[in-house]
Amino acid sequence: MATLEQHLTFDGDCETAIETYVAAFDANILTLLRYRDAQALHPARLADHIARAELEVFGARLVLGDSPGAHPRGAEATTGIVLLLPEPARRQAVAVLAEEHGRVLVAEPRTDHTATLEVIDAFGVLWHLGVRGLQAA
Repeated sequence: MATLEQHLTFDGDCETAIETYVAAFDANILTLLRYRDAQALHPARLADHIARAELEVFGARLVLGDSPGAHPRGAEATTGIVLLLPEPARRQAVAVLAEEHGRVLVAEPRTDHTATLEVIDAFGVLWHLGVRGLQAA
């Protein structure tokens, strides 16, 4: 059976993103590897950046890493993640993700089957945060 993992790349601020996602989702850090500790060749300027990190977010795996220069600054989200949470966890996630230059795009959940809050975090990642178990209207 195949496994699909979401992989996010950051322009040098992966470590801050990890801290944000741990706070927003009570995520567990499974792996954290800096370029200086990786066996692959890399430019010296990347030594302290994150080569690969893995977080466990409500039983799912989220892979992150730095790739400075790979993203245009100020760009809107180019990827979106859908996450269904219990309501208290969703409130916590929205509060943390919208803090520090993030923004809520859809403040009130729609009444259709999606019923998600949409937040772009400070790193440009679009989060669709739904409530687990919510029935369609």
